[in-house]
Order: sequence, then C-alpha cells, then structure tokens
Amino acid sequence: MKKIVLLILFILVSLKGFSQTRVTLHLPSPCEATNVNDSKLKSIKIIPNPNNGQFFIRLQDQSGINEMIISVYSMDGKLVFTKKLESHRGDIKINAGELKSGVYCIQLKGKDTVFKGKLLIKK
Repeated sequence: MKKIVLLILFILVSLKGFSQTRVTLHLPSPCEATNVNDSKLKSIKIIPNPNNGQFFIRLQDQSGINEMIISVYSMDGKLVFTKKLESHRGDIKINAGELKSGVYCIQLKGKDTVFKGKLLIKK
C-alpha cells in the first residue's frame, strides 16, 4: 500500500513539477472498520482492555462463527500476532504476552464477520 501511495505522489509531482502543489491522502488506519456486519460486531468484546497481553474474547452470539483468525497489528500496520481458531465455546483465551506495552489494532475475521478494534497492552 505504501509503495502505491509513493508511486501516486511521484506521478503527481512529475506532472505538476515542483510547484506548491499540495496533495492530501487519507490512509485508513489498521484499526479502521470496513465492510462489517454491525449486528455481529456488537456481540464481540475484548476483556479486560487494557491488559498485560493475556485477555479473553467474548462472543455473545456464536452462531455463524465456527472458524476465526485473530490478528494483532502494531500501529504502523505490522502483523505482530496471529492465531487461528478452528472451533470454540464460550470465552476465547488469548496469550499474547510477548507484546510490549502500547496500543495495537486487533482484527477478528470469521466467515461472515470482521471485527476491528483497539487493544491496549500495559505491563
């Protein structure tokens, strides 16, 4: 994505020369929700948040969520933790204790559901 943005900027500068042209681009943050099913999002909670890297994902409504991939990204968009869940009941325990203190983006992706939110780790 960054390479595409840089290429677009290069093309714009090349076409306009080095005049005082300003280009403003909005790049979505890794935490920004896109194409989500709101009814399922309300049924997902991360507890506790903030945490020390060990937390639970609570799924209020488990219908239609049999397989899920949990991904945690640093704020610069790098994947720092991932876990695939095949089947589960009740709260899902996550141990990402190797993560340093900071703000992260967490994504839970199921067959028909995508949840994106912020995760705060304090040690």
